[in-house]
Amino acid sequence: WGGTPEPLDGPGEDAFLVRSGGDLGTTAGYRDGDTTVLLRYGILLGEDAPDPAEQADDVADLLGAIDGRLG
Repeated sequence: WGGTPEPLDGPGEDAFLVRSGGDLGTTAGYRDGDTTVLLRYGILLGEDAPDPAEQADDVADLLGAIDGRLG
């Protein structure tokens, strides 16, 4: 994923967050039985685009919300 994964307390098994995945932006995910959820947040256009890693905590919160809706 381009960066070092951090374990997340929360949704599913093996939940993780990669704050800075280079060109890939921020990635978060988890497993729940046979289901795998991956969420990637990046800003693709613009040289002056903000660093997606600055929104990493929001991405982790969104992953929790997704888990709640899938659950």
